[in-house]
Amino acid sequence: MQRALAWVDAQTLTMGGQGWPSAEPFTRLPNIAKGRVPESVWGLSRDSAGIHCDFQTHATVLSLRWTLRSDSLAMPHMPATGVSGIDIYIQDPRRGWTFVANVRPSGLLNEGRVILPPLGGGKRRFRVYLPLYNGVSKLELSGNEGMPLEPIAPHREENAIVVYGTSIAQGGCASRPGNAWPSMVGRDFGRSVINLGFSGSGRMETEVVELIGQLNPAVFVVDCLRNMGSFSKTELKMRVARTAVLLSTTHPKTPLVFVDLDTDGGRDRYADRNTWQRDAVLSLPELRSRKLAFVNGEKLLGTDNEGTVDGVHPNDLGMRRQADAVSAVLKRIIRKQGQ
Repeated sequence: MQRALAWVDAQTLTMGGQGWPSAEPFTRLPNIAKGRVPESVWGLSRDSAGIHCDFQTHATVLSLRWTLRSDSLAMPHMPATGVSGIDIYIQDPRRGWTFVANVRPSGLLNEGRVILPPLGGGKRRFRVYLPLYNGVSKLELSGNEGMPLEPIAPHREENAIVVYGTSIAQGGCASRPGNAWPSMVGRDFGRSVINLGFSGSGRMETEVVELIGQLNPAVFVVDCLRNMGSFSKTELKMRVARTAVLLSTTHPKTPLVFVDLDTDGGRDRYADRNTWQRDAVLSLPELRSRKLAFVNGEKLLGTDNEGTVDGVHPNDLGMRRQADAVSAVLKRIIRKQGQ
């Protein structure tokens, strides 16, 4: 007779990607943000983009069950595997973090079972990424009989990378959670990334930036220009400058990285916004002596027009290309910091 699975609440393992311990489980902003940030930002913060669960185990089978906040599993341009599915990765000592499987959603209540790959003796380390454009109210996991799941050392806040941005940072339109570019960057550096991408709502409001300034990461990455097309040159430069000043004032030693808009593939009309952003930051006397960097948008998603699903949102190929571009800049910064 088969024994019942011994389910473990994911919160008893090692959670990553959440910046505020006071946030509700599997959400991205603390409760104090409600009514303080724009309603759209608050609603999107209930999505679990970038949040992940790490553990170690001898188990050869992993069972999962999760409850979604919405029964809207997919979008016209993004599959259910990315919007509402769960990714499993294993840390291979030779290859680094390696994809194992995606567990697909079927409704509000979901369950799946995955055969885990062998890697030799000893406990193996796994990472489970939560959905990008849906919320999770409950996540439980179980190994096969007699093989428990165990937490690992907690992630260090001072090593984290904070990404503030738009739908592209949130993960639109990756085919699965682990392919959002911030998550790729996290695996590239072996660090926790706090994903604060808000679809259509990365607009550098003072209230949002002040909240982000409560965090204490190794670096801030700001990628908001895609959602700032309705602003005049004056308004855009004001918001960019205000963001730079607010973050540099609260974190005078923390590097700031600003990401350009992709301008290849006929999108040169965005070059003005890139220039305005750079001018706004570089014209600030108080920032001239600190660590600043920009991610060039000229080839951000490649030069072959194959990096998006709709001319704007990256597919998996575009996500990898943007992750590589951001990682190249971060590598120089982190090396200089000696971290």
